[in-house]
Amino acid sequence: MDDLQRPPTDGDREQVVARVNRAHDQGRISTADRDIRLGNVRSAQSMAELDLMSRDLDQLEAALPYSTFDPAAGVGPQAVSVSAPPRRIVLAVTLVVVLVVIAVAALVVVGFRVSRSSDEASPPSPAGPVDPASEEPATAPDTDPGVDPPAAPAYSLSASGVRSFLATYRKRFGTSRVVDITFYGDYVIVNVPVPGKARQEGWLYRKGTWTGFGGIRATFPGTQVVDTNRLDIAALARNIARAKRTLNVEQPQAYVIIRFMPQIDQTPSVDVHVSNTFQESGYLATTLDGKVQRAYPYTR
Repeated sequence: MDDLQRPPTDGDREQVVARVNRAHDQGRISTADRDIRLGNVRSAQSMAELDLMSRDLDQLEAALPYSTFDPAAGVGPQAVSVSAPPRRIVLAVTLVVVLVVIAVAALVVVGFRVSRSSDEASPPSPAGPVDPASEEPATAPDTDPGVDPPAAPAYSLSASGVRSFLATYRKRFGTSRVVDITFYGDYVIVNVPVPGKARQEGWLYRKGTWTGFGGIRATFPGTQVVDTNRLDIAALARNIARAKRTLNVEQPQAYVIIRFMPQIDQTPSVDVHVSNTFQESGYLATTLDGKVQRAYPYTR
């Protein structure tokens, strides 16, 4: 197995750069994300860091194009239109309208009859306050089959955004544990551990939607899961601001990688990366509780 602690060679970096550019050209990542990734490739201090970028690209290459998730991205395949003969369209629309009118009329009639029979059968209620304890509990919106579930919370790389995402993740997968997770500006990529197996399943979360990547596969040897309940989110937000302020990167964009590889780090790492459109980049290596262990500023 390759030595994960050795510094990447120029050839190692060039291979990942080529994959990043290919993912961008195929419309799977935005221009801003491409620039962030290229900066990360340049600042990687070990093959382990470069490997993280490669595994992330494995997932992105299996995903739908970026423009599928963000129509404003301006990249990706052309939209596919489906046309139908005009006569069929008119007949279909007419049928739908007729069915809707019939359904509405039936509801009105049934409602009128139920209301009338209720008025006739029920004695008038005495005036006065109603005992709340005697009231039937209201049906919760998320259990009422007639009510659409609330929209998933919007995500952003902020304390509230990370906190909201982790709550959504726990609800979706029934666990707070991850193999690794990358927080970008407007989306998250997470590898979910498979219970009882050294396996993982990749997911992308963007705009309230979960999209899976390529099924279940083996985790990288030696990788251990991380409990995100131990993440100090307030400290993470402070470290993001600190990285933007102190790593000599102008107009920085940030993203965060959380993973645990015991052959490299003694504890789970929370790496806060910053980069810009000039491919200038640096990062802070921190812990789950927010302690800064190493800083790699951009050197001009």
